[in-house]
Amino acid sequence: MKRIARILTATAAALAIVALPGTRASAATATSTITVTASVAKQCSLGNPTLAFGAYDPNAGNLDVSTALSVSCTKTTPFTIALGNGTNFTAPNRFMKDAVSGDTLQYELYSDPARTAVWNAANTVAGTGGTNTSETVYGRIFTGQFVTPAALYSDTVVATITF
Repeated sequence: MKRIARILTATAAALAIVALPGTRASAATATSTITVTASVAKQCSLGNPTLAFGAYDPNAGNLDVSTALSVSCTKTTPFTIALGNGTNFTAPNRFMKDAVSGDTLQYELYSDPARTAVWNAANTVAGTGGTNTSETVYGRIFTGQFVTPAALYSDTVVATITF
């Protein structure tokens, strides 16, 4: 009996110490690490610009305009952009067509402001991704084309980016 009384007294004393204000039992801790990963795939996309020549006067010389083709690629991704010949192509020339009269208006697309480097599937433009950029498409309608006046001569050219 005395032994049980001593155990109870010791247990009560221990509990009293723990319950005293300002005294806390210390907690044990353990740590681990979490590995966080991600992968980034090479990716590129192109915008859909319009190359609007406006009014053409066959007596006024070549009509030159340009437009920006937006390019968005992941950082350090090399790319090349090719331009198709258009839906009204007749070798070796690109043409816009009037849907009503069927007349065609010859034009060309270039990768340089001097309009000496034709931009097509064989002559591409290269770059490297990193930030959203743009490539300029330079267009020219050649002088001296006496065609039917029309509301709209048009063509569709497909731009293809390879990365």
